Amino acid sequence: MNVGGVKAALVRGRTNLAASPSPSPSTTNPELAQIVQLYVERFNQHDWDGVRELISADARLTIADRFVGRLGDSPYFGVYERMPIL
Repeated sequence: MNVGGVKAALVRGRTNLAASPSPSPSTTNPELAQIVQLYVERFNQHDWDGVRELISADARLTIADRFVGRLGDSPYFGVYERMPIL
């Protein structure tokens, strides 16, 4: 995907999020809000093992019809581990 395509996808995603009337996790479920905060912290710290730990129990991943299975069995997040930190 080129830079223009990524930017267009981000604009579409942000527009959809802004139009979504979903309530804040912190107002509906304090436990969910804590989990969301952990995701944010671990992602921002590039703690990919921590991110995998949070979602490996119940996440399923399908990547372009080439991989279907448990997230822990997928090489998908390894791509981010090999990327230089910008």
